[in-house]
Amino acid sequence: GDSNRGGRASGVLLVVFVVVLWLLSFPKDPVVASSYYTCSIVGVLCPEIQIEGDTEPGYEKIREAFERNYKDLLERHSQLVVYHNGNKVVDLAGKSCWFDCQHDEYDRETLQTVFSTTKVVTSVVIAALVDRNILSYEEKISTYWPEFAANGKGNITLQELMQHAAGLSYLDDKDPETHDLLPLLNESVPDYLDAMARIIERSYAHYPRLNETRTAYHGITRGIILNEIVRRVDPKGRTIGQFVQQEIAAPLGIDYYIGLSNLGKKNISELPIMKHESDSVAWKLNIVISILGRFLMGNCLELIHPVPEVPHNIPRFIRDDIVYGNIFQSALIRGAETVDGVLAITVTEQFNSDYSRLIESPSSNGLTNAWSMAKLMNELLHPNGKPIVGEKTFTQLLRNAGAPEYDIGIHANTIYTIGGWNLFHSDFPAFDGFYGWSGIGGATMLLDPHTDLVVAYTTSRIETMSPWDDLRTHRILGSIREACVSA
Repeated sequence: GDSNRGGRASGVLLVVFVVVLWLLSFPKDPVVASSYYTCSIVGVLCPEIQIEGDTEPGYEKIREAFERNYKDLLERHSQLVVYHNGNKVVDLAGKSCWFDCQHDEYDRETLQTVFSTTKVVTSVVIAALVDRNILSYEEKISTYWPEFAANGKGNITLQELMQHAAGLSYLDDKDPETHDLLPLLNESVPDYLDAMARIIERSYAHYPRLNETRTAYHGITRGIILNEIVRRVDPKGRTIGQFVQQEIAAPLGIDYYIGLSNLGKKNISELPIMKHESDSVAWKLNIVISILGRFLMGNCLELIHPVPEVPHNIPRFIRDDIVYGNIFQSALIRGAETVDGVLAITVTEQFNSDYSRLIESPSSNGLTNAWSMAKLMNELLHPNGKPIVGEKTFTQLLRNAGAPEYDIGIHANTIYTIGGWNLFHSDFPAFDGFYGWSGIGGATMLLDPHTDLVVAYTTSRIETMSPWDDLRTHRILGSIREACVSA
């Protein structure tokens, strides 16, 4: 009897252990998830690391920072391209493979979803149409799209939308009987662009009450609204994705897609696409606990995974969303969940399907690689032939009010330019002085016209940190600034 009870107890414990291991490992394979810890603690079952590409003399520190991210288990796949003074000085691709890299074909040509970094290219499209006198930043959106004026939105300008101050970070028509979530990822709605336009038209603008700011990050909606504007004003009736293909990607010979459906008969399976991946539950807990330890205890408490300093927007996040309001009704959460069927905690996975790459979301689903992003940015600084954007309009793309404006959506002081980029300042130490933007997970597309510097970085690993507090990017940008000062 005792032996039977002992056997049953052992069986129950084994089942509990397996279930807990699976839950903590999710969404990774338990063997791979466990290997992060065996490698970190005792140097066993570490992944194979392969780094390929070129680094010009004098820029070796950048390669060292790139490689260190792999050694610290911060990367799975990534690309980094840097231009300095108009010349490409770094072009790297890396991969970290458990067991071996024989069947991992990732290289510098591989395409990845770059999330909100897409906004940088969408802003270039709008600037190109401004340059051709088809659009004007100062003009009311309703001039181009009369139906947009419904429910009090008639005076919202294109500039306000570009600067995330249009009051439409999420959509609400104030009618509980209607459905105002965007059918962006709904395969049963093939005319999704028209359907989304109708939802936008009947929506009311809403402005956060805190600090009387009008700025709330339009994470998804900015690109959707801009796409409808472009469809209406482009002489050929093109979408933003089609414009990118015909007017930017093809002339430059780069790989940049916003909506693979624009490729016609080309099969998505023929493209070298790397899906992004999330950390295991255990690894995320490690990061979160380390950050909270530093925030609450004021010391360098961390577990195994190295993290940067406490993100500068965490105190504001706590104040704005927990002290002053319901976190689940915050501009950030509602903005992420403005797409039908998407939850804020699953948004990256929702954009990991083949269908999510077919549709157009000009704020969030750009598919590209680092060399293509970098070549485009360098082309803006050093036009080779007819410029994509003229000098006057490029100046507008960079022009800003100079003083930071508090963004209630991302809980950060931002300097959004007239053309829709961000000028990073001292609140973002590693990014200070760069124009551009970053995406969830870490992808980054930047330029600094004053030092003639271009940086493009992609990664398959979705970091738990915000992109501006990502240790990988901090290291890389720090090494770039150091190398370029001495080069």
